[in-house]
Amino acid sequence: QTTTHNAVPGSSVSVVVPPGRKVRVIGEARNRINNTAGNSTYIGLYDGTASAANMIMVALAAENTTANQGAAVSRVYTPTPGAHTYNLAFYGDGAGTDKTLGAGPDAPIQLVVELV
Repeated sequence: QTTTHNAVPGSSVSVVVPPGRKVRVIGEARNRINNTAGNSTYIGLYDGTASAANMIMVALAAENTTANQGAAVSRVYTPTPGAHTYNLAFYGDGAGTDKTLGAGPDAPIQLVVELV
């Protein structure tokens, strides 16, 4: 997809953050494909629904390639106390619409949220 932030099904974690605590949010995708030369694909972490307004960190997953590549993104920060739902999503730039994020037994997608 182009600039649409595409939530990864099954990669949502709901937590309650105590006052003054930090969280570490980690996202990993081992089998990301970008089939349009000249375009880039990104994976992002979101506090809430997958949208630019809720993004808390982004990582370049691949640029100008047709190869299968993995990507990881993480952030440690102090959110507001209370309920939060974290999500992992991907999006791309450029005109191509053939960006994909695949998973399987040997290429899992993970979203981890820890209190630190």
